[in-house]
Formats: sequence, C-alpha cells, structure tokens
Amino acid sequence: SSIINQGVSNDAHLFVWDGVQVGGDVLTTTGIEYEPILLHFNYPSSDGMAEISSGFTKLQTLLDLKKFIGKFLNCPAGNVIISQVKRSTRSGDACIVTLPISKDNYTISQLKLENRDQFTAEQNVKKGYKSFAHSVVDKQNKLITFLVENRCTPSTSNEYPLHPVEVAKTEQLSQVKLHILTQLNLTNIEGGGRLRIDDDLNGLGPPLYGNQSVMDAGIDPGCRVVLEPGYSPSSNQISLQCSVLSDKCQNTPTHEVIVNRNSTVQECCSIMVATIGLQSQEWHLRKTNWCGELGEILDDETITVENLKLKSGDYLIVESGLLPPKGFVKLSVYLHIMDSQKDSKGLLGLVDDVTGDKEGEEQDTMETGPQIPLHDQDPVCYYPPVPGSISFIGEVEINKESTVHELKEMILTLPVLSGVDISTVSFLRVRELLNGRPGKIFKQSSQTLKRLKLITGGEISCQVLPHEEELSAGNIVFYLQIKHSIERTYSEPMEIIYDTSISTTPHGLRNHIANILDTPPERLVLAKHKYESFQWIRIEDTLNQKTGTGKGKGNRQKTRGGGSHVNIKNSPILLRDGDIVGVKDLQYDPDDKSDFMTPHDEKGHSILLAIQEEKRRRRKAKSGGDIMVGEGEKFKKQRRPEVGIKIFVPDFSQPLSLEEQVTN
Repeated sequence: SSIINQGVSNDAHLFVWDGVQVGGDVLTTTGIEYEPILLHFNYPSSDGMAEISSGFTKLQTLLDLKKFIGKFLNCPAGNVIISQVKRSTRSGDACIVTLPISKDNYTISQLKLENRDQFTAEQNVKKGYKSFAHSVVDKQNKLITFLVENRCTPSTSNEYPLHPVEVAKTEQLSQVKLHILTQLNLTNIEGGGRLRIDDDLNGLGPPLYGNQSVMDAGIDPGCRVVLEPGYSPSSNQISLQCSVLSDKCQNTPTHEVIVNRNSTVQECCSIMVATIGLQSQEWHLRKTNWCGELGEILDDETITVENLKLKSGDYLIVESGLLPPKGFVKLSVYLHIMDSQKDSKGLLGLVDDVTGDKEGEEQDTMETGPQIPLHDQDPVCYYPPVPGSISFIGEVEINKESTVHELKEMILTLPVLSGVDISTVSFLRVRELLNGRPGKIFKQSSQTLKRLKLITGGEISCQVLPHEEELSAGNIVFYLQIKHSIERTYSEPMEIIYDTSISTTPHGLRNHIANILDTPPERLVLAKHKYESFQWIRIEDTLNQKTGTGKGKGNRQKTRGGGSHVNIKNSPILLRDGDIVGVKDLQYDPDDKSDFMTPHDEKGHSILLAIQEEKRRRRKAKSGGDIMVGEGEKFKKQRRPEVGIKIFVPDFSQPLSLEEQVTN
C-alpha cells in the first residue's frame, strides 16, 4: 500500500515501533489490545511551555504516566496533575478533563486513551491561581498555528521552505500577511503578495480576501498556506480559473483571472480571452461541474457574475464558436443505431460512415481494474454498455418556441441523414442524451423545446425507426434483458414499449412482459437496474423495507377493494425511458435464491464503497478530531461562536401607583 493510502500527509508525525519493546522494556504480551500508543504532553518550563511525546503500552497505568512526566517537572508522581485536552464536538472549542487521583491504577486501555491524545501536566496548583491546563486551552481557543510556504523566494525545485506562524483567529488576513512578511524579512513583493490555502485533497485554492478573518477564510490549525507574489482580490472582486477548449487548442494550461462581481459574462469572456492570448475570434464561456466536466453554456452574455452565483475558484471553459441568437438553442445531435438495424438495407452505408471500425477497442475492465487501488478506479467503466452504437452527426440551431416536429425536420436536413429515405418525421425518434446514454423521449410532436427545458450545449440523439411511431405521454420505452439460468449474465437487450395508461402496477407490467415472452406471469421476477449505484431493485406488488419504500410520496395508490399497490412510475422504482429491466424465470430458480447482480455490478459497487470510505477517511484526517499543539497537526474546523442577545422584561410584580393606573 502507498503512503498516501495510509493517510500520511505532509508534515505528519510518525510513531516508529519495532514491535518488540517500548521505552526499553520488552513486551511480554502481544496482540492489538496491547499495542503501544503515542501520547503528547505539554508542561510548564522556564521558556513558558515545553512538549514531549512518547509511546506507552496499553497496560501501563495513569500512575506510570505521572512518574514519566514527573521527571520533567522535577516533582514526585503524587504531586503531578494530568489533564486531557479535548475539543467540544458542538462548539469546536478546546476544553480540559482532569484525570482524578482515584484512577491512578487504571490502565491506558481502561482509560480509553487513543493515539495522539493531547495532555497537560503540572504540579498541584494553589487555590485561586490559574492552572497551566487552562492557560493552554485559552491559548488554543484564541490563537491558531499554521504553516506558511514561501513562494516569493525563487527556488530551483518545486519545494519551498515552510515556516510556522501563530496568529489570532479573529485577525484579518491583511494584517496576517504583513506579520508574515515581517517575520520572513520580505520586501518589494510584486502586488504586495497574497495568500492561498494548499490542501492535499482539494489542491491550491483561490487567493484569499484581505478583509477576511483567519477563521472565516477556513484556515485550520496545521494547514499549509501559500504566500506568493500577486494582488489579493478586493471584496467586490472574484477569482476565476479558465482554459481554452477548441479543435486547434488542446491540453492548454489553466489561467486565473480576477474580475469584478458586477462584470457581465461578455466582459468576463473578453478578459479571459486576453489573458490566455487568443486571436480575434468568436468565443463563449461554459460552466463546469465539481470534477471539471463540461456543463451548460453561458448563452446570456448580459448577466453578471454575481447573478450567476459563481464562487471564487470556479472553473470556466473558453470555447470557440458563435453563440446562438437570443431565444435560440444550439444542440449536438447523435445518431443512435441498434444492433438489429446495422444490417438494414437503408442504414447499411450510414452505419459504416458514422461508426467506423470499432472492433478491438473495448477492453476487459475486469482484468485491468485490480492493478490500481479501488478508490482510484473509475466506476463508470463498469456501467452496462449502451444498446447499439451512438455517434455524433452534427449540430442544429433552433428557436426555443419550435415544436418537436420542427426539431425532427431540422435534424433530417443534416448531411449524414440526407441519403436516408424517410417519408415522414414519424419514422424518427428523438430523445435526450445524458452522459452519453439515451434518456427521455420527446413524445408529443406539438410540445415546444422551451417546455422540454433544452439549453444550448445540450445533447440529443435520433433513431431511424423501421415503422412510424406516435408515442403518447403514458408510454415508457425501456430495455428488457433475460437473466441466464446458470451464469450471472443476461441476454441482449430487447426494446419494450409499455403503456402506463392501462396499468401502473408491477402486476400489469409483469403480464405485459409475460405476453411478450409467452411465459406464465407467476413464474417471472422483475428488477430495475440502477446502474449508477450498481444495484437492482425488485419490481414487486408489495412494498418492502429493503428498497426503502414507504417514504416516497405517491408510491402507493388506493384500489377499490381498499388495498394498495405500487406505482412503477413513482419511488422507489421510478421506471423511465431508457431504463434496463431484468427478468428471470422461477422455473430455473424455484426458491428464488439468486439475485440479479453481475460480476461487473459487484466490482463497480465495491469501487463506490472504496471511494466513499476514502472520502470519509480524508475528511476525518482533514478535520482531525484531536487537539495538537505541535506544528503540522490539524484541528477540527471551528464553528462560529454563539452570539448572545439582550431582551428587556419590565417588572410587573409591583402594584401600579394611582397616577400610572389613570394613565393606563
């Protein structure tokens, strides 16, 4: 396993143990319950405060700890007071818990101490004097220590010196920056210098505002803050990242710009184009999601950055091409050809033109996956393949007020489809394309694109049908796959059109599929594939707790007989266009013991669990529930302190005077 997979980050403190002895004493017992732990102690010294860390076996007692620290305090163990420093999970403030003398004979295991626990040690304090433990806690609650990486000094490598800095949590970053510059003896820094948070998980963050406090900026104890040349953004500015995306420019570097919050999208685009150094050409901006994937195009160039609700550090793509006129949308069109159509006479040449030779390109992800850690693998590789093939054939620009019928007519004008003999648009099925998978079908020809909420940059797919099709709003088009009796595999997908206006119950759906398969319905078991979570949810007549039903609104409907049934269009089934439904025959599994999972489902599900566990582990490592005084350690993120309020309550306990009674 790699170091990072073990949760070891920069400036971490490592406790090295040979597995045999602790502090020179050889362990006579072995096992996890006896393994040593590392404890940290702060104690008063001539310099104010000193720190010592040491390993102890879990069989050692509190008295043994007092004897150990008593050597540094120059006092007997009976005069030593040890207090544990903890952090309140509610307020985030540090507090102390004094370990009483009555627990001197308790072992470390019985005291439930853990690795990296923080303690203070001192002699008995006279009554009326403030204890050393309270001084440590007060300091931790008011001050914060973090590491500053100085990038203002040239370096031949990518490594820069780190310097610990201790400041008040409420101090503004403009003052903190001056304090850092003074401490490092830095002058004549370009732009006065600016600060950024460098996180092992999220990377280098945007420049911090000078009017922010240390706590409001999200600086945690022990985190790494970068000092670099440049101007800090003012309160009415925002820092954005951008890169160019075009056919001629690929793998371009990321640039950073600082724009005013009241700047329009057009002004922001002009600044980014100038910063990147692009030639005079039509460009527009596109949003990205949290992982940098392409999002919606910003087609309203008059809207301001503030109204877009962009945050500092957001990433935008500068894309080549003209934006459609106001009220129009530009859509990317893909051709969807089912495997059964590839031998059709009218589509044979079309298939060769748009798909090409793709044989041998697919790899067996089940063989290559285990070579890297699970949490670093992409679960998308284990999604079920899209039935047929999907290929890009062009773009259309159309008014939002146009109907689905007019959209189909425009799609037929694309050069790729010009050679296909289609007498009417009823032979063309158009549907939404989400993450490369066919989804919702545009069924009503008179429906407008505005009502379908299509936006510029959206993707749609079209499918040439062997017959005319006029689907109603109640029709659902899904793919049916038959589970093989022995192997954990399925047959090729079969397209099914089901009319929910006849019945929305699992019973009605089962009867419809039974008629198609010519099998008694009581022998069939159905399940919908939730491919994104690699799970199968059974489509049954009654609700069960395993699928989390009963919480979805409208998933039960009353019948005339007073009973209830499940609605397949509602939660938890939510049957939609493009879904995959598996079916198995109980004739080959009378006890219904086998599930619907495939090896790819199990692998994908294990990757999701590993990713979730890795995120949880990193969040825990980042928050660091323990309180550490030493450099490089991390604290739990502080919550804002509660603010008290004052109210006035008049005193009505005294009887009113005669004058007051007359006034009232």
